[in-house]
Amino acid sequence: GWLQASGDFDSLGGPEDVATLCSKLVMDGRLEAATSMRPALASALAKCEAGKRSFTCRALAHLLGTLFSGPRQILEESPLEGCLEAFSKRLGISGAKSLSVEFDHRSHLRGGVLRVRADKNGNLGEELTQCTGNPPWPSVAAPGEALWLSFEPGTDGGNCFRVAISGEVDLSPGVSLDSGLWLL
Repeated sequence: GWLQASGDFDSLGGPEDVATLCSKLVMDGRLEAATSMRPALASALAKCEAGKRSFTCRALAHLLGTLFSGPRQILEESPLEGCLEAFSKRLGISGAKSLSVEFDHRSHLRGGVLRVRADKNGNLGEELTQCTGNPPWPSVAAPGEALWLSFEPGTDGGNCFRVAISGEVDLSPGVSLDSGLWLL
């Protein structure tokens, strides 16, 4: 009613505040697409460039925020000719609460050792698993968004491996596909 009566956004703090309020109401399930507020908003937006920008920016923030959620996977593999040098490498998926590590069944470690370690504030943490010989090696769960993969080649050479690291990234707090579509 406030928008229909006044016809402008300034009566509720400006266009950015109105866009934020509408976004929150949609996320709380208190404002549906078929609401009578749409004609009043359309009328006010027709008169206000700042309002159009605010609603468009807020809608895009919601819509783009939903794109970054969902499953993610990274692959780490040795060179085709085999891995001959030792390394420790931090790998991760930003925003994941935990990671799952799976080993390719075609991997083989002839004298080499492949270790998966937890990440402890950017440093090597506890060892989660150690792989030698030939698979199958069990899948490993690592807490947090990062882990360490360490390799020691041994003396026999001919070490090849491929590791798939997966994680689920949640929506950022305050992001909603419904809100983005409603505001747009």
